[in-house]
Amino acid sequence: MSQAAPPVEGVWSDRAIWGVGRYTVAGRTRLWPSTRAERASAAGHATRHLGALGIGQGDLVLLVSRMSEGVQAVPVEDAIANLDAVLCPADGTVADSRRVTSLLRTFPLGAVLGLGPSTLEGCRQLDIPLSVFERAPILVADHDAVGPLRSAGLDPFGWRFLGPCLAIECGSRAGLHVDGDGWRVTEVGGELVLRPRLAGPGEAIRDDDPVSTGVAGEVTSDPCWCGSRDPRVLIDSGAFA
Repeated sequence: MSQAAPPVEGVWSDRAIWGVGRYTVAGRTRLWPSTRAERASAAGHATRHLGALGIGQGDLVLLVSRMSEGVQAVPVEDAIANLDAVLCPADGTVADSRRVTSLLRTFPLGAVLGLGPSTLEGCRQLDIPLSVFERAPILVADHDAVGPLRSAGLDPFGWRFLGPCLAIECGSRAGLHVDGDGWRVTEVGGELVLRPRLAGPGEAIRDDDPVSTGVAGEVTSDPCWCGSRDPRVLIDSGAFA
């Protein structure tokens, strides 16, 4: 990918970089300069799918994420605002697990989003049973945390960071939806590979720049019962990263 040029004379255009995200593939950290257009597209995708799960006006939504996941998580914050819900942020770390569960016990949360393995590990260390998350009417967990939560008798929806984008499971539970306006997703040798559709600063459409995700899976073209036209991916238990 060509080097991103700064906005001309401070103009905050759709092609301007709003943030630089990072993700890891095969143990190597990779950077992704995200444009304003990509953020808006990702926020629209999250708004559609989180709204379809039942998040709406006035809901208090606990979003568990890490600062390094900003490019993937900030559009979710935008989506929460778009849905007229209220954001309650927490860190997705072992150390912040007590605070996550305290917030859950203290406030009438409408949803918990982004619950991941680090938070679950913190609960284990603190002897906090995972049944505490029954308090959330809507629970959306990282793909790697779904199994342990289901083993504890919970029934979360899943999501997964695919490189710089977020894939979200819908109510049909037939795969995870990727933002089709922002990304084209294909399967290459068993790995999910992305190609950005939106223009970057000072350059043409970046569709020639494949983005390796390090995630094993396949793309399905079957229509989804939820009615969304966003492409769906089926994640394998194994991964390249």
